[in-house]
This record gives sequence, structure tokens and C-alpha cells, in this order.
Amino acid sequence: MRNTSATFHRYGFTLLEVTLALAIGGLALLTATTLFLGIADREAALRAAAAQAAQRGNGEQLLEAILLNAGTPHRDARAVNGDSAQITIASWCVGKALPLAACRATAMIRDSGSRRGVWLRLEFLRGTSHADSTALELRQGSHAVFRYLIDASDGGRWTDRWNDRQPPTAIALIVDDDTLLVRVGSHD
Repeated sequence: MRNTSATFHRYGFTLLEVTLALAIGGLALLTATTLFLGIADREAALRAAAAQAAQRGNGEQLLEAILLNAGTPHRDARAVNGDSAQITIASWCVGKALPLAACRATAMIRDSGSRRGVWLRLEFLRGTSHADSTALELRQGSHAVFRYLIDASDGGRWTDRWNDRQPPTAIALIVDDDTLLVRVGSHD
């Protein structure tokens, strides 16, 4: 006699189970991709902020070195000339090929929408042509101004313009509530 009771064995998954597994896997993959792209964007923003901070810090150190070496080989030329928005400095700068080379630096305040940027432009002088030139941003803020220290005694006397043959004692770069004070020359 034959066994009429059929045993049913189920092998594999149903279409509903496969569809549900694919949907869950797709959501997990989408979440992982979104997180990865967010981390990559944040890393790029952090790298850009670090590069900008390094550039500004290096620019401020460069400005300090230029002002410390301020001077000109010409007796009738002014080493420092400027007003509240721009300074031109004749100085000696460290060059690529020479230990010290004649240079001219211009620090200027430029408006950029609601912000003001302080830029430093450096030109190495060779004869009458400007062979090498570079520009970098030092700082940004809503208010920026240059001030010149005439005399440090009795709390200091400041002016917003300099056109004297003798360089000022120091120059202040004021951006919002932050002040960078830089000594000019050696003043022995």
C-alpha cells in the first residue's frame, strides 16, 4: 500500500522574504553611504579651516618679519608709508636664492560684502621689475583698521596715517575686537 500522506518540505525563501531582506539591506547601505559622505565633507571642511588658519598665522609671522626688517637702501625713501586702510613697507625679506632680498610689502584692507579682509601682498624687487609676487589673506572681520604708534610713553600716542622718513615705533592691525601689535625695526 502506498503512503498517501504527502510530506511537504519547504526549501528556500518566499518572494516576500527576499523582497523584505533586500529593502532592509538597501536602507542599511543608504545610511552607511550618507554617513560616509557626511564624514568626508566634514573632513574636507576641517582641512580647509586648518589650511586657512595656518596661512593666516604664517602671514602674520611674515608681516612681523617684514616690519622688523623695515628699511630701505635709499636715503630719501620712506620705509613705511600708509593710512588706516593700507600700508606700504620697504623691507628686506628672505628670498629663495638670497638670504635677504629687497622687497616691498603692501598690507591692505579690502571690502568683501559684509566682511573686510586684510591682505598682505609681497613683491621681491630686482632692479625695476617685480620678479616674484605673492598675496595672502591675514584676517577677516566686520571692522578693520591700521594704526601707527608715534610714541609709547604715557600710554602711547597713535595716529591713523604715517608718511614720515622715520618709521613708527609699532603698527597695530585692529580687526573687530582683536589687535595684532607689531614692532617696526630694531629701535635699539
